[in-house]
Amino acid sequence: MKKILATMGMGTALLAALTLGPTGCGDASADEPRRPRGARDVVLVHGAWADGSSWSAVIRALQDDGFQVVAPQLHEQSLAEDAALVRRAIDSIPRPVVVVGHSYGGEVASEATAGAKNVVGLVFAAAFAPDAGESLADLAGRYPTPEAINHLVVDDHLDATIDPDAYVRYFAAGVGDHKARVLSATQHPISLLVLGTPAGVPGWRSIRSYYQVSSKDEVLDPGLERFFARRMGAETIELAAGHLSPVTHPEAIVDLIERAARP
Repeated sequence: MKKILATMGMGTALLAALTLGPTGCGDASADEPRRPRGARDVVLVHGAWADGSSWSAVIRALQDDGFQVVAPQLHEQSLAEDAALVRRAIDSIPRPVVVVGHSYGGEVASEATAGAKNVVGLVFAAAFAPDAGESLADLAGRYPTPEAINHLVVDDHLDATIDPDAYVRYFAAGVGDHKARVLSATQHPISLLVLGTPAGVPGWRSIRSYYQVSSKDEVLDPGLERFFARRMGAETIELAAGHLSPVTHPEAIVDLIERAARP
């Protein structure tokens, strides 16, 4: 039986469903990043309640500019499994590569790139970027609950989706109504256990990083996004965008990716 967690804050809703592992906050300053060597390959990592098609406009633009692009499809049932899937995609490219994460995909991208010698840039688009030992539920619980998270639908297996009307109004804010409803119909559930899993050593501590903040985000608090960007010392842009910035502002995301790809 499904239930809508309509009145619970994000931290409360997630923590109530989980027994979280140990969390912690690492050193506030990132290690000295590697200087990029230049790349013509890009790995795009989608977020929760989405799939690889959320990158469609970004993929087309990058391909038009001569980049080779892959966008793995996450299972969203285990952080370790998703990170391993992305790491396999990275390791299959024998050249410098830029890795990009949106939303939950930021955590996956960071986890997957730790120690990867061919990754010359990390790009976060309205994305989580936890440090070692931090979980997404713990981090989100420190900030006001974004509106979309008040409308989680959780089934008996602890898989969460967003109520369709709330998805259109909050998650896909800024996307046309017809397209938003298609995205809602195809949203991929994420296990709440993933949201409570402590992160490993992050790639952003050793890889030059870039961050795009969405100032109108109603899924991930913009204040938390700015915190991530500051902590990692990222080159940062801010857009008057909702959560799905790769869908609504693909040109700006492509520009940031191509900046990260330059030597």
